[in-house]
Amino acid sequence: AFPGKPYVSLEDLDERQLAGDDPRGFLGRYPDGAVLDEVQRCPALFSYLQTRIDQVRRKGLFVLTGFQQFNLLSGISQSLAGPVALIPLRTATGNIGLLQLNDHRKNMFTPALISFFERIAGNMGVSISRKWAEEALQASESALKQAQRLAGIGNWEWDIRENRRTWSEQIYSILGRDPALPAVGYPETQRYFTPESWARLAAAVEKALADGIPYECEAEVVRPDGARRWITACGEAVRDANGKIVKLRGTVQDITAHKRIEQEKTEALEGLKKAQEQLLEQERMNT
Repeated sequence: AFPGKPYVSLEDLDERQLAGDDPRGFLGRYPDGAVLDEVQRCPALFSYLQTRIDQVRRKGLFVLTGFQQFNLLSGISQSLAGPVALIPLRTATGNIGLLQLNDHRKNMFTPALISFFERIAGNMGVSISRKWAEEALQASESALKQAQRLAGIGNWEWDIRENRRTWSEQIYSILGRDPALPAVGYPETQRYFTPESWARLAAAVEKALADGIPYECEAEVVRPDGARRWITACGEAVRDANGKIVKLRGTVQDITAHKRIEQEKTEALEGLKKAQEQLLEQERMNT
């Protein structure tokens, strides 16, 4: 995050001992500043930092990180009361950073003012944490969509109580349905299958609805444009706290390529068998 500054961790026992035994000499090693991590390990360093900052009067000379324990802030803010105050950005799971405040006027960061900025920092921490969570969720959803597209797999869910159905993008793609349209419910999905395949799939779904029995079956799809595909449909029941089935969920995988290879293999074997029979018949006639 600070490529122009050397990084020093005071978790390192040798660095910590040097900072504690000779704080002035320790800071003198970094005339252009540094990133000091886990700086709370050496509280005596803060007074020397204040003196150094007062002398140089340059913002951002040292970047301090760490402060996993919130109660360390009082000592830190007192030591740096003149030029700098460091306020942890807190979330429910811990601190995620620091809010740095600079004011070269002495004694400006009073306890009341620090308390005010603590509230601001708390809100900032929650907002940043929420933003990170949203970005992580978006990245996860994007990765899932890509993985489903590459594997030819889609997922679906049917909330029975709300009569609400959701399909992933890949389900729409496999069935050839416009993704701008709502998901088709059961048993309206019948239109996408051959009669034989629908009979097997419907029987499996009915058992899942009645008894919660999970299923996996192959079925032939007939898309609106007439193209045919083969899928493996899997489903399972979800029960509430009382044991009542409230949802069905599952996956659909496009196995058309696999089916095509199986068919070509079967046709090749049948052709070979026919050729062998013809050869035997020819040999019989020659004898």
